Amino acid sequence: MPVQNRSRSLPSADRLARCGRPHGAGRTMSTADADGTRRRAQLTRPAILEAATRLAAEGRPLTFRSLGTALDADPTAVYRHFRDKEDLVCGVLDRLLVEAEGQVDLSGSWREQIHQLAELTWGVCARYPSVCAEVHVLTTGGPGETACMELVLERLQDAGLDPQDAVRFYAVVSSFIVSVGSSVAVERLRVAAGSPRTSWTGELGKVDAQQFPVVAGLRGDLMALEDRAVHRMGIEVILDAAAAAARPSSSGRS
Repeated sequence: MPVQNRSRSLPSADRLARCGRPHGAGRTMSTADADGTRRRAQLTRPAILEAATRLAAEGRPLTFRSLGTALDADPTAVYRHFRDKEDLVCGVLDRLLVEAEGQVDLSGSWREQIHQLAELTWGVCARYPSVCAEVHVLTTGGPGETACMELVLERLQDAGLDPQDAVRFYAVVSSFIVSVGSSVAVERLRVAAGSPRTSWTGELGKVDAQQFPVVAGLRGDLMALEDRAVHRMGIEVILDAAAAAARPSSSGRS
């Protein structure tokens, strides 16, 4: 049965700890022995993810070398906790998804909750582009990703969809969110590297009006589209379709 009245203020400590946030502990730093000799503290997976998240937020390269510098540790030590960069990126991404899912207001309607999660995920992609540029092909398998799946599937069933339709609409919603999120992240990285911003449709100024009269006629409207507005419209269209597909006898939580 869907949980109708769960309450939540912040993600629980155990969930954050499982995806990398140290509970009650700060970053791993070098320490000193009694004789003043500096020695490196033992790295932990949570400490590495904390540092990696910080680097990504600052727009700095997310590499094992940069992590070693941030943690005052040998970069090769990171490999004891992460197989490769993709494993590291998935760990950071899942950590961010835990925080995003934890901010959804569970008192809202099924539509509002899914819309909030979509907006929060968009924000993650915009703020952490180095982590989210390939979000459309990454599967973290962690508690953050799983919690997001649970929330969307549960809310779609609240809307009146049967389990099979809930799965189908979940696939559409999640694919749309990560596809747009990836494009947003890639655009942020391009701009950060010095490339000019582009419109959502790209440059249409040279479209041949005789060959493509409709595109040429709507050129201004097309070039005025913005990625966030397109994202919001897309989510609304999907949720409208979900509502229309819901069982007629179901009242839903709208």
